[in-house]
Amino acid sequence: MLKLLKELLKQPEQTDPEQETRLAAASLLLAMTRADSQVAEVELRTVRKALRKLLGTGDTEVSELLDQAQKEVEESVSLHDFTRVLHRQQTKEEKQGLVQLLWSVACADGKIDPHEELLVRKVAGLLYVSQENYIAAKQAAIAEYRST
Repeated sequence: MLKLLKELLKQPEQTDPEQETRLAAASLLLAMTRADSQVAEVELRTVRKALRKLLGTGDTEVSELLDQAQKEVEESVSLHDFTRVLHRQQTKEEKQGLVQLLWSVACADGKIDPHEELLVRKVAGLLYVSQENYIAAKQAAIAEYRST
């Protein structure tokens, strides 16, 4: 029994990098819906739409991912849990795209709360998104919101 336990402890946990990235992105988007302490239905729809587009999957897969993300957000103590994965596995352009998606969720209810802006700023900093790209992502998200 002790030998089996030792073997289990030796084996590194097998994780799928793509699934890990998806979960981290979904968790950040879900965290954005909670940043202003009011989860608006329009924000959740925006998250679902963003994940369908980002992942190229249907509603069932998005719902399953959001269920997992909900657990991750509740158990997480830091944004580092999510941004560490994304920084390691995403390109500069993908990181900027995620920042734009965060802005899209923040804009979805028609106003950007200071807590939402702070969350995007923190995530952008942890992902090493430049100030120029941070602003460009915000402007693009606002323009997209206004056109809908």
